[in-house]
Amino acid sequence: MALNRIEKRAHPRRAYFHLIKYILNPDTLDKIFRGFTVNISSSGLRLYVFNNLLNEGQEIIVISSLTGFQSSQKGTIRWINKLYDNTYEIGLEFT
Repeated sequence: MALNRIEKRAHPRRAYFHLIKYILNPDTLDKIFRGFTVNISSSGLRLYVFNNLLNEGQEIIVISSLTGFQSSQKGTIRWINKLYDNTYEIGLEFT
């Protein structure tokens, strides 16, 4: 799990729990999914999602009204941890 990970962050993260929406395919803007942020920094965020449709290296679009956030922000998935049957922890780097 990410709790055992050695912190090597370029930008400090702060706890931030917020409902977000995200789109899997930035080219077609197809189906919208929901997740929750756990923490955020100027370079990325950690979130929980409830499906196994994501892969490391995949680009998604996050749609949110987070403080200091654009209405939508592209990001690349850097890591994925399975927490439970349908719950995944995702590390997203903004692009």
